[in-house]
Amino acid sequence: MRVMLVTNIVSPHQLPLAHQLVARLGAKHFRYVATTPLNAERTYLGWATREQPPWVLDAWHDKTSARTAELWLREADVVLCGNRNLPFFKQRLADRKVLLYMAERWFLPPIGLGRLLHPGFLRMALRFRRLARSPHFHHLAIGLQAARDMRAVCRLPGRNWLWGYFVDPPAASAERRARQADLRILWAGRMLGWKRVDTLIRAIAVCRGRGSNCQLRLIGCGEQEASLRRLARSLGCCDHVTFEPPVPIVQVREALREADVYVLPSNGCEGWGVALNEAMLEGCCVVASSGAVSADTIIRHEENGLLFCAGDVRGLAQHLLRLDHDEPLRQRLADAGQKTVQTLWLPEVAAERLLTLSEALLNKQPPPKYAEGPLQPL
Repeated sequence: MRVMLVTNIVSPHQLPLAHQLVARLGAKHFRYVATTPLNAERTYLGWATREQPPWVLDAWHDKTSARTAELWLREADVVLCGNRNLPFFKQRLADRKVLLYMAERWFLPPIGLGRLLHPGFLRMALRFRRLARSPHFHHLAIGLQAARDMRAVCRLPGRNWLWGYFVDPPAASAERRARQADLRILWAGRMLGWKRVDTLIRAIAVCRGRGSNCQLRLIGCGEQEASLRRLARSLGCCDHVTFEPPVPIVQVREALREADVYVLPSNGCEGWGVALNEAMLEGCCVVASSGAVSADTIIRHEENGLLFCAGDVRGLAQHLLRLDHDEPLRQRLADAGQKTVQTLWLPEVAAERLLTLSEALLNKQPPPKYAEGPLQPL
């Protein structure tokens, strides 16, 4: 079986899955194709890899790479595609070949379904719906919200599956630092408006006002950095909130092992929020906005993490104060979160399930039915 993964860029959020597929298929039977280069921001944030494996194809790089990618697109038995390339969809489905379209949600707030009012988007959606009628087309929804959005465009009975992003587990030698007197809280990523880091800083101010010695560490950069620094100063939090520049993902994982709590405050514009996977794997207790797709999909409130409404400063502060005062609760949630991701959301789980589904589809056999996690039927 020849499998191809297609995304716009070579993403560290896709490489763990790709490595697992190669381990099972062999490098001769797998290609990961990127259609565009990394932009400057992603490169600065440490997304670039020093040496790309030979099974990664940068289709944008030169004509030879583009021709090789086109050949794989035609001949692969299964294509897992993150790009909404309708001409390619049409050709592949006309050839009656399996197409797994993985997508984040289409109707992000604040516009939401209002996007359908744009004539160009509406024409695309109608064309997409016609193509999606093919029995060879399957939708891999990156999160439950993406699945709900897709139902507004087309119904895919038996062909709509839960999906996500997957990160590697910690190295066997990695150890967490013991809890100290101060609650150590971490956030890492791009400082954009919809990441709602302001909610977190305001919550820290509330916690400090109620006697907590919590400390917040922010790792990253972005257009909101200057305003966030001003906010911290205006709230008198400069001694308790530290700003640090972006670091490679391996160093973010180290920071997670040093933290007690990871907060994901993003609103509904967060396409997934892979830091949640990483934090849970590193044994960090997670407090997350229910608007973030990964939190909405993975977190069960009070079981393996805590949820709050995006922008709810007091709700977030109450969770942080509770975790600061209740160490057994924090540890229980951290342990349960780690077990959730280790059991269901590791790249090896996703790869194994993906190949099992692909074999069933290619052999026209009933597909597997997973009760939860990747490829759960929706």
